[in-house]
Amino acid sequence: MGEDDGSPCVAAEFEEYARRLDEINERRERLVKASRDVTIQSKKVIFAIHRATTPQALAAAAQQLASLRSHHITQVARELSAEDYWRFTRAHTWGLQEYVEAASFLHFRQTGGLLTLAQVNGAFEGVTDRDGRTFHVHAADYVLGVRMGGKGKVKGGGEGERWKSFGS
Repeated sequence: MGEDDGSPCVAAEFEEYARRLDEINERRERLVKASRDVTIQSKKVIFAIHRATTPQALAAAAQQLASLRSHHITQVARELSAEDYWRFTRAHTWGLQEYVEAASFLHFRQTGGLLTLAQVNGAFEGVTDRDGRTFHVHAADYVLGVRMGGKGKVKGGGEGERWKSFGS
């Protein structure tokens, strides 16, 4: 095959496709790592909230959550654009759901109420995605994160009893 039949163009196209695939795979890996960090830190916040017996302990958990947002959630956001959220959802959804669980549990302990999706997303003011837009959690990750918080059983209770025991 010579240059007359277009094979150098085909080879160049395949090289470009390989480069794009490598780029996508590297981004996915960065998202998986960042999401894993979000999950780990969110669990630490949840455990701190469980142990909290004073308003000061809840305030410390709120500080941990703010730090989590400013560091780890920001790493996730920087890897995503609005169009990529669903493309890479398997790489980041678990971390975002765990964050929502931590944030909603803290909110419940502080107020006795349910944290709304608007409140979750309001906390991301200043956190931007790859395109410079304010990052936000989609409704599916919010619902699954809130739902995760009610999955345990405490004192022989059913779903949600775990949180009820902390309400007052």
